[in-house]
Amino acid sequence: MRKLVFVTTVLTAAMLAHAAHAYIGPGAGIGAVGAVVGVLVAVLAAVAIVLSWPVRLMIRKVRGPAPPSASGGGDVEERREHDAKAPPRPMT
Repeated sequence: MRKLVFVTTVLTAAMLAHAAHAYIGPGAGIGAVGAVVGVLVAVLAAVAIVLSWPVRLMIRKVRGPAPPSASGGGDVEERREHDAKAPPRPMT
């Protein structure tokens, strides 16, 4: 019963509404299109990342682990131990 009253009220209000005769400039439309495009790009990027994840894992399995970098990246634990043993650097 409440749903019927609500629907009837909304439909009556919609039929009795008059035209606003208001001008909305082109900036609002451009902003709305930009927002929609931004949301679509974000959703498509998320889907692409989720779908590409198994492929990336298979490639990593075939190629094996990545070699250590020449810049001394190495293992995180080794780096922490090294940093803990090293004397503090002077501030310049």
